[in-house]
Amino acid sequence: MIGTGITMCLMGMAEYWKIHSLAYFVIMQVVIGAFQATGWPAVVAVIGNWVGKGSRGLIMGIWNSHTSVGNILGGLVAGAEADSLSTWGLSFILPAIVISGIGVVVFLFLPTTPQAVGLPAPSQSNKDEDEERLIRSLQNNSEDGEEDERDPNDIPAISFIQALRIPGVLEFSIALFFAKLVCYTFLFCLPNYVNSIISRPSNRQCELPPR
Repeated sequence: MIGTGITMCLMGMAEYWKIHSLAYFVIMQVVIGAFQATGWPAVVAVIGNWVGKGSRGLIMGIWNSHTSVGNILGGLVAGAEADSLSTWGLSFILPAIVISGIGVVVFLFLPTTPQAVGLPAPSQSNKDEDEERLIRSLQNNSEDGEEDERDPNDIPAISFIQALRIPGVLEFSIALFFAKLVCYTFLFCLPNYVNSIISRPSNRQCELPPR
């Protein structure tokens, strides 16, 4: 979040630095994407520590709605700021300050596990044995399928390549890539399209999010 805020601030500063290069903004977008890509794995890890498997799907589903809600609210805020502020750069700088501040709060005060604040670990009575057996076999690179009897907390995390070998991961990743591609194509192109067709002001264009 702090990295995303810094990069957003750099995008807003382009107005004051008189930067009009497309390459600059493309690079900033790539850097923002790289920072944001690190957020979801961390969220999954922390929520996994706090919530047992019995209710993890519900909690993750509710939490994942923040992407749609954030895009809608972000568009409304940016549209309002575009008309009320004297410069477009502040439309990037002000949200950057907010997200960086929240990132600092999370970094300083978020306990990653219940044990860190003296609470018991969540119940794991509904463990998926097939999933655990698959992950253990990937970790051990075992060809005979022998089950590892070690404590799950002592087993190291699997690598990126091993994660791709889990059935469904690669297919889901490809599907999500194209879904995001279509979504953000509309997200970036819709305001210009609406303006060219019905000439809505900039602060009203963002009231029609692609979601």
